[in-house]
Amino acid sequence: MAMDGFAGFKTATTEELPDAVTVMDAFHVIRLAGDALDECRRRVQQELHG
Repeated sequence: MAMDGFAGFKTATTEELPDAVTVMDAFHVIRLAGDALDECRRRVQQELHG
């Protein structure tokens, strides 16, 4: 079962299909990584430059 990272989907799927294998598609993995990197960049820039 492909997931987009929304916890509600995983919860519902686990309840209805307990033996399903959970995976995330590459688009959402890359997006989550990019979002985390952007958040880190903003935090560091704020610490350095106010």
